[in-house]
Amino acid sequence: MMTFYSSSPEETIEIGRQIASFLRPGKCVLFRGEMGAGKTQLTKGIAGYYGVTDDVVSPTFAIVNEYEGRTPIYHFDLFRIKDIPELYAMGFFDYIGGSGICVIEWSENIPGLESYLEDYCFVDIEKTGDDTRTITLIY
Repeated sequence: MMTFYSSSPEETIEIGRQIASFLRPGKCVLFRGEMGAGKTQLTKGIAGYYGVTDDVVSPTFAIVNEYEGRTPIYHFDLFRIKDIPELYAMGFFDYIGGSGICVIEWSENIPGLESYLEDYCFVDIEKTGDDTRTITLIY
């Protein structure tokens, strides 16, 4: 377990880069945190670490954004997904365990999701102020 402290969006992006150094293809990163906690900022850092040059934005309506870099990044938003059968129907599990890294926002909306994954870690994000965050990597 590692804990980081951020006092700005830029620091949160940098923490994402640090977290990325622990990730390998096939890993799933399960973010847990309230709306506006910084999940997409962390994803920007992870994607940047792997050489992604595209704009990284929340896939709220697309459900998944795919980014090409040295390692592909698959950025999921499960906010509107209700259960495991819906994940199967949308092809979620086709991305798991492959050559990319899956970054999953709102993973807590699917209780027990981690039991369907072989290689995962949690990132808990707690808003401690307007711009401050405590970010914990549970590896």
